[in-house]
Amino acid sequence: MISQKRIKDLGKSMNVNIIENHNFDKTNISHYYNIFMDYRLKGYLEAHSFDDNIWILYDRFRNTRSLKFDLELFRELNIALKCFALLQISSEFTIHHTQTVVASIKEAIFISKGFSLEALPELEEYINQFGYSKRNNIALYTVRFLHFINHSNAAEFIEKCTPLYQYVQRNRKLPKYEYILLFDDVITDFENTCNEHERAKYYPILLWWKITTIIPLRPSEFLLLKKNCVEKKQDNSYWITVPREKRKYESYSDIDIENTLQINQKIYELVKTYQDMLPNDYKPNYLMSYETYYKYLDLKRDTYKRDRTVLLLSQFQTLLDDFYKKIVQGKYDYSEVEQVSPGDTRHFAFCNMMLQGFNMLSIAKMGGHRRLRTQQNYWGHIEYFAESWVYVLSENNRLDRLNKSMSDGIFTVKSKLDKHRIYELSDFDTLRPVEYGYCTDSDFPNNCTGDCRFCDFYHFYPEENYTDGIRWLTDCSDLLDRRISDQIKLLEHINQNMKFNLDTNYYSTIDQEELSSTANELNRMMEQKAMVDSLIPKRFEVNQDGTKQE
Repeated sequence: MISQKRIKDLGKSMNVNIIENHNFDKTNISHYYNIFMDYRLKGYLEAHSFDDNIWILYDRFRNTRSLKFDLELFRELNIALKCFALLQISSEFTIHHTQTVVASIKEAIFISKGFSLEALPELEEYINQFGYSKRNNIALYTVRFLHFINHSNAAEFIEKCTPLYQYVQRNRKLPKYEYILLFDDVITDFENTCNEHERAKYYPILLWWKITTIIPLRPSEFLLLKKNCVEKKQDNSYWITVPREKRKYESYSDIDIENTLQINQKIYELVKTYQDMLPNDYKPNYLMSYETYYKYLDLKRDTYKRDRTVLLLSQFQTLLDDFYKKIVQGKYDYSEVEQVSPGDTRHFAFCNMMLQGFNMLSIAKMGGHRRLRTQQNYWGHIEYFAESWVYVLSENNRLDRLNKSMSDGIFTVKSKLDKHRIYELSDFDTLRPVEYGYCTDSDFPNNCTGDCRFCDFYHFYPEENYTDGIRWLTDCSDLLDRRISDQIKLLEHINQNMKFNLDTNYYSTIDQEELSSTANELNRMMEQKAMVDSLIPKRFEVNQDGTKQE
């Protein structure tokens, strides 16, 4: 080990390398006792003995931080953590940094039950719920600690934790909703029009998108689906078995983990189609494998030594990158789009379930959450999804209205949308004057919604008082915006205060009815706002005298 003087001279980056490369030897515990005594005598560490559960650290300005070593259930790890903390101290990291390191590793030890492989998915889920800073801290310092103690399960934990701090900043923000919808459109069209080679090569992408946007699977769970993961039962119901360990609750706050979930016929047939595409001599027990992936590599390597029976996340990411390059950009000519990452679809699935009125217990069992509080992170995306959904639907409403008058083929979509009024009055057979426009419904009043702004038959055409007409629309849009925000808060409030019995998987049917009703009302408001927003011209400017300027 390099001397402390040299470590100091080489700087903090060398300190990190020394800590990572230093292996803990519990037979040489006296070495750490000596470091402890040295810093206690210098006045930088306060504790009666090495065995104390609380150490107080002082810096040169006499600021203090406390280190708590209270992992009584994991005594050996507790001792190793003290030694790891002493390396931080002797490498002259700040006391705040040392406290953060210890606290982060303690969380990982506690959640993983002492780095038990059975609790590895729970640790991964726990880390993923946080923002960039904390997620980075727990993942990074856990990896360094595992290198230090050379734990028997270190390799598995390091493999899961490393991507969480290496790519956490990139994955922190979801793509814009319009790019999500665009990708969905590409997938749908590609499924119906692709040739045999494209279908065989990119079918794992189709499976991933169609399955994980409905069932909130982690990327690792999706890639480990067994070859015979779907089943049709005698009652004509369809089921999928996912690679989660089925576990009963261990405490009052735990949820039973289910690994068999009901699916619709479309997903069942999608998987069966891929099973039929596999060669007769296909040996891997997993639905997707390196064996099939290898057939379509542009540059093949025969020296690959990893397990060929599975498809790794890095390999799936390469396939997804290739799909974007050759299909999304190459075939469909969408050159400037944000790319969806493998883990994003789990967020989409959770948000969709929340907006549809699923309760927290049902969502947790579907998503493999061990505790209800894990979902709190996903509520932060709900308002964004609602706003984005309204925007996209309003654009679709514009296009639907546009397509009704494009039979002559004279105008392009862009030139039509650039106009304030898509139609001319002569386009309609029926015209009934209403507020700031006309009703075009030939079957009036059978289809009347009561408010013209929410009706598909309404044609906004303010021949006079243009400014008042625009204000009439925008005031309604703003009011709906506030109501949607309030409805989302109500949806979250009902969910968080819903009565559950985790022992029996019971939830209040009265609360569920209220939740479903609130979700239905939220979706109705979103549809209304999308309709109103589609009536508001995309570009308009009103002069101070009230006249319109185009």
